[in-house]
Amino acid sequence: MQLSCTVTAGDLPITINWLKDNRHLQHDPDVESKQTSDFSMVLVFKKLREHHSGSYTCEAANAAAAVNHTATLRVKVSPKWVVEPGGGTALVGSTVVLDCSARGYPTPVLTWMK
Repeated sequence: MQLSCTVTAGDLPITINWLKDNRHLQHDPDVESKQTSDFSMVLVFKKLREHHSGSYTCEAANAAAAVNHTATLRVKVSPKWVVEPGGGTALVGSTVVLDCSARGYPTPVLTWMK
């Protein structure tokens, strides 16, 4: 998977940088930025993971001005138990609470069956 940033016009030299969630990208062995020309740069995700979700901003600047554009990346993640439901016992007429919680993206739908 890759994100591309291409500048359509401007005087050289142009500096292109990537930010994630308004911060400069932290070192990640699964993500590599590559300058493909004087006017473009790509962000290559070698192995996409949940923590890669976020807002990615491409900043391009030269001596005259700076511009940027932001796009959101949402990585789909299969459901995982946060609290796996367990059994319970109770007397007739009393209340029983069974906890159940899962996370993922999109947010999992929990359904109880008897």
